[in-house]
Amino acid sequence: MNQATVQFVTGDLDVDKDWDTYLQKLDSMGVQNYIDTYQKYYDAYTANAK
Repeated sequence: MNQATVQFVTGDLDVDKDWDTYLQKLDSMGVQNYIDTYQKYYDAYTANAK
């Protein structure tokens, strides 16, 4: 993700042209599982912080 961010900022990747491919690559790498796991533990942390 960091590499793609730099590429979008520097113009090596075009947001209009390359965004869907970027999202597909993240999906194929299992990003949704990472997000779900992170969200689960963040929710538990914030529930205990109150």
